[in-house]
Amino acid sequence: MRKKIVITDITRMSGDKVCIAGYDKYPSPVRCVRPTFPSGSLREDWLYVYGVPVIRPFAEVELEFTRKPSVIPPHTEDYIIDSAVPPSRTRVFSNRQKLAWLKALDDRFVENVFGTPIRRGPGYYVTSGEGYRSLGTVKPSWVYEVSCEESNGNRIKFSDGRSVYKLKVTDLTFLYYINWRKETKTSEQVSREVLRHLRDAEHVFLRIGLARHWRKYPDRCYLQITGMYTFPDYLNGKCFCDFV
Repeated sequence: MRKKIVITDITRMSGDKVCIAGYDKYPSPVRCVRPTFPSGSLREDWLYVYGVPVIRPFAEVELEFTRKPSVIPPHTEDYIIDSAVPPSRTRVFSNRQKLAWLKALDDRFVENVFGTPIRRGPGYYVTSGEGYRSLGTVKPSWVYEVSCEESNGNRIKFSDGRSVYKLKVTDLTFLYYINWRKETKTSEQVSREVLRHLRDAEHVFLRIGLARHWRKYPDRCYLQITGMYTFPDYLNGKCFCDFV
């Protein structure tokens, strides 16, 4: 079944593996879906068709959905697509449309997102097998710190008005942007620059998602920032392909 979704998340996994997610109904966002292949992982080159980045943030794209797989909560958004059918794009949202969507998606507080308690130590995580979703949107009330250090990953410390979190950023565009800025600046300079953008912006929205459980902590799904959007746009309309 051919279905349209609006892309809200493109994240870096290991190597050239990526993960995407979006919403399948408009103008009022209703259901989040995470397209997956029947076997193997999505690769970054799949985002392109004939050299054009068809899959990009806030692009409305058509994919061939096949079936809903058996899922382990809280990753309930998974949906299998036909890996042999390339994606096609119908449009890219304007800044006004992006802002309207993100406002409609706003969960207000991180603890509202997953439907299960957030645990700490080390980091922030929910228990695998619990909760009813793994992706949400939060408008931070304050950003305390941005850390762009390769040794510990890129992290943002923020408050949602109720609790303070320091989370790793896996947003593909953000990671490419940081590396591009580091070509001419130090990590400390880039960190201060991004922090200034976030504090000066009229609106900041963070997409908050959960990593899969892994060998060291098989019962934990750790929180991460899977997308970051500012108004005015700190990227000036660009996305990951412009910084490769």
